[in-house]
Amino acid sequence: YLAFRFMNVYGPRQDYLGVYIAVIIKIIDRLHQNLPPIIYGDGSQAYDFVFVKDACRSLILGMESSLKDKSYNISSGKQTSVLELCKTIIKLMDKEEIPIEFKEVNDNTLVKNRIGSTEKAKIDLGFEVDTSLEEGLMQVIEWKLSQK
Repeated sequence: YLAFRFMNVYGPRQDYLGVYIAVIIKIIDRLHQNLPPIIYGDGSQAYDFVFVKDACRSLILGMESSLKDKSYNISSGKQTSVLELCKTIIKLMDKEEIPIEFKEVNDNTLVKNRIGSTEKAKIDLGFEVDTSLEEGLMQVIEWKLSQK
């Protein structure tokens, strides 16, 4: 067996059911409606985002390898706060005139920090992400805006 621990996988065709990643689609939807994106808390909670194509490629690398009985983080190794994520989407959608809305939330309910180490997957599998966050977000934006 090989066990893969995926960090926050995102990409076109994702839905609203994801606990953390749904934030990307929700931000895009609100901006598309010219509404302020909502951030719960101060936006400092940070995650490690991995584009779906990179996540899939990691699985292929694992299947093609002769490795066994190991586990790997599948991650970019880069930490992005929700506030940074929101500002990036605003910029990519050219909606700088729309302010961000912050809502208070019980601090105990938010995961504050999730980032994976990339070292083992890089050494054993030769895995590194190919898709930058901006490039991946642009693909999600283009897909989402093409939906009816």
